[in-house]
Amino acid sequence: MTTLVDAGLSPLLRGFEIPPCPAVLNDLRRELDSDDCDPRRVAQLISRDVGLSAAVIRVANSPALALQRKAKTIGEALSLLGSRQILNLVVGELLKRLVSQENSPSLERFWDRAALSAAVCARLSGRLRGSQRDTAYCFGLFRDCGIPLMMQRFSDYKTTLQLANRASTSFTDVEDSRHGVDHAVIGYLLARSWNLSANLCAAMRSHHEFSALYQESDSGLSVESCTLIGIGVVAERVISLSQNASEENEWRLGRDAVSHFFSLGEGELDDIVDDELEHLRACND
Repeated sequence: MTTLVDAGLSPLLRGFEIPPCPAVLNDLRRELDSDDCDPRRVAQLISRDVGLSAAVIRVANSPALALQRKAKTIGEALSLLGSRQILNLVVGELLKRLVSQENSPSLERFWDRAALSAAVCARLSGRLRGSQRDTAYCFGLFRDCGIPLMMQRFSDYKTTLQLANRASTSFTDVEDSRHGVDHAVIGYLLARSWNLSANLCAAMRSHHEFSALYQESDSGLSVESCTLIGIGVVAERVISLSQNASEENEWRLGRDAVSHFFSLGEGELDDIVDDELEHLRACND
């Protein structure tokens, strides 16, 4: 894995354009963190950007979030989902807007999967304890955000993705061997520049380092960071099965570590995967 030492990042990041944190996101955080936070003010801040407002309402009404009734305005979505979840939706839409390429079907599929991953991670946080639901959602959304930036930077990155699907080593090992940097590093830097929580950023940086999930590991990661990594592994397994995708390598590398970290007995992890898969398919019916 690429060693993350801030002073030595410049050579690794040459040619990358990591978007700065949008002003509206900083404004929303200030309002949400204030002692007299006003939901009406939160709704106004989002509604100033018509495109952002419409996108957030669309995601709020998606089957994955399973609202009891449809939201027609940001104010309604705010009352149904809560301020922190709305903030996550805003973050997701801003990320998609800033880290995208026009007329790219592959990136559209990527963002669809990221949104699905966020929803599955949020649900799993209720069974695999150690992280808040909103944090798990944000992790699922952001975890692989370095991939679009790698696609922009390296013209042969699609070949890297194909090789990673067939490799016996981890995804990031394949990236490092071909490009000298990996999507986990790039995603970590973007998340940090957008002021996401330290535990979430650390989990993003190490989400392919499954050895961190063993108690004897000296990774230095917090329990919450390890929980997020484990949840992410399970979420990806659920989604791969739901889409009939042949993505066995990461599951093969990570499943034992996940079972160990969450103290799951033989068959318990498979039961969780089966339950979440059934729920996901029911949402899509």
